[in-house]
Amino acid sequence: IVFIRSNAIDNRAYTKSNKDCILSPIECLAANIKSLIFPGITAMAKSKTYIGKLKPRYSFMLNPYSDIRLSKCPKCEKLTHLRKFALFIWIEGLGPLIQGKTCRYCSKCELIMAHQDELEAELILGLQKIAPQAIGNDYFVVGTFDKKVWQGGLKNEENYLNSEMFNYLADFKTMLDLEVEPGGWYLE
Repeated sequence: IVFIRSNAIDNRAYTKSNKDCILSPIECLAANIKSLIFPGITAMAKSKTYIGKLKPRYSFMLNPYSDIRLSKCPKCEKLTHLRKFALFIWIEGLGPLIQGKTCRYCSKCELIMAHQDELEAELILGLQKIAPQAIGNDYFVVGTFDKKVWQGGLKNEENYLNSEMFNYLADFKTMLDLEVEPGGWYLE
């Protein structure tokens, strides 16, 4: 039996700069990233804070179970298919990284499902070349990046990791957790 739960609503945190401002972890991260890149910007109370300039798109689920592959959508039970996304990942101690990742995708629910073991293996492989000291650091998948701009950056046509990178970023609408209860008989 597979359960999903939205973690953006349940987990709330207070920001240190404004004790009246209650923000979700995503909103706190957005405020922290913006304050690092654009000094002087602080989170506004009771306003939804997004990092990217593009309209929030997709829901996202990071699957921590290596033995469950999510061939069916946990929300609607329809078959999922593979689709490549440019994921915008914030790595503690390094900053932003855009990783091309083939994920499971449900077009009906607009749900991206990434397998944590595969994502971490690809991150380790990529970070070995550019920042070996960041391997093993905490990371957070923020949203999706514009695919054409990302592909242009791979061809070294332009450097998109600057103050304008947020123009090509679409945050996730919701972040979902995957919880699995193994089948069998249980005493009540």
